[in-house]
Amino acid sequence: MRNLAHRPEVAGGSMGRIPPPPPRRVPQLESEIIAFANHMMETPADVQKREETIARCEEVVRELAPDAQVHLFGSCVTGLRLPHGDVDLMIEAPKWLNKEKKLLFKLAEAIKKPSIARRVLPLAHAKVPILKWSDKQTRISVDACINRVDALKTTALLARSAATLPALRPLALVLKSQMRLHHLHETRTGGIGSYLLAHMIRHVLLLPPPPPRLPGHARRRRAAQLAAASEEEDVADAAGEEDEDLGGRLLRFYWYYGFALDTSSSVVMLNGEATKVATTGRQGYLDHAPTALSLNDPATPARDIGAKAYRFASVRSLIRLSYKQLMNRIDLANTEPSQRHVPKWLKKKRKKEAAQLEAAADGGTGAPAAEAPAAESDPAILSAVLPKWQRGWSKRAARIEQGKLDMLSQLRREEEVKLDEATAEIAVDLREMELGGAQSRDPLWEVSN
Repeated sequence: MRNLAHRPEVAGGSMGRIPPPPPRRVPQLESEIIAFANHMMETPADVQKREETIARCEEVVRELAPDAQVHLFGSCVTGLRLPHGDVDLMIEAPKWLNKEKKLLFKLAEAIKKPSIARRVLPLAHAKVPILKWSDKQTRISVDACINRVDALKTTALLARSAATLPALRPLALVLKSQMRLHHLHETRTGGIGSYLLAHMIRHVLLLPPPPPRLPGHARRRRAAQLAAASEEEDVADAAGEEDEDLGGRLLRFYWYYGFALDTSSSVVMLNGEATKVATTGRQGYLDHAPTALSLNDPATPARDIGAKAYRFASVRSLIRLSYKQLMNRIDLANTEPSQRHVPKWLKKKRKKEAAQLEAAADGGTGAPAAEAPAAESDPAILSAVLPKWQRGWSKRAARIEQGKLDMLSQLRREEEVKLDEATAEIAVDLREMELGGAQSRDPLWEVSN
């Protein structure tokens, strides 16, 4: 089957003009993606909380079904989990085959009784019946399903893909965070779920990068160089192609799914380790709106996992806007600071700071000298799609930690006040017992007298 993804007259369809392919190397964007991925790594404390949550669930499951086993699957195993993401569990209970819903409700009642969980919600009538709850101690959200062995197969497939494609994890963390920021990450609401998004990234990583679109004279010169080259290394040298970095791969994801892929007549086919784009004629695919994505499931090739994302038109609009914003930010980063456009309010601020600095230097009135205006730094590129991610999440973590410290300090102060009151009351009672008489509150003293 021919790959039609990079042919503008076919891939674009009714999408209009396709912008030229993005650059293959953007070092600043790559460093920001790596920093973001490192920031999203689970800490040992997060791993310990997750293990405690799973252990409490296993205790409840053993009481209901001693022969059952609890398996962890999903993003926790593949390494694509966000710090505050859900924990996916699969309960394998052989004796409860064809009785999964009954076990689901029993598990919901059992979790409520020991006050392990809060906000327990059994979704027994969903296509895949699951039980959702939030652990009371760790506040981790848990999704549990019963006898869904295919979940372990899909997890193994993604774990193998993440191991063979190192770029999959950092790109997935960036894109999952962006989809969550715009509330487009839930499959049940028509968004792009983790499983679908991972396979979309995998497809882009397995496709060869498109050749750069050059002007007419450069294209003819390049064709002559390719015709003169006889060996494969000479072809690569004549083409001037570079290996893609993480920045180039992220840009190519936005470019491919935002502009190049024609969703009305193309199906993304994942066959094991291979990937391709097929045309229409596949039964069971393209049975939805032309703006939706068709992508088959490698674990179940006859299933279209893209059909559930019925809000893919909104996702594609977000992807297109993100691509344009990233390219504008890259152009800004590559422009000299003296040639960048500066807003009027920023010009006034800098002029005022310079005047204060000059007045403090010449006046010598003893007033504290104003600080010199900081040199203009290179604009962050990733903040175009994840605005203020580092500062916002760092502030949130610091706010939560400070809240815990304030709560502990308040409890400590209350305990000290209660202890002082109890000590004073005991001292009064001891003094009255020593003095005796009518003022004593000791009942034994009154009886003895």
